Amino acid sequence: ENKRPILKEYEGSGLTWVEDKTDNALMGLEYGLNSILMEHSYNKNYKPDEKNDLTRVTTWKEIYELMI
Repeated sequence: ENKRPILKEYEGSGLTWVEDKTDNALMGLEYGLNSILMEHSYNKNYKPDEKNDLTRVTTWKEIYELMI
């Protein structure tokens, strides 16, 4: 499902966006959100570059620790 309309509402807010789909996590970066990619077997091959360096986590505990 296209999440662009939802993300557009929060553009530039700097809020945290947790995603498991790489394309949607990168879209969050485009809109100025703090995108976090929850790692799964289907997105393990994602290779960040200097423009799109997503924060990657494997557990909700890691997300919690990033936010406190």
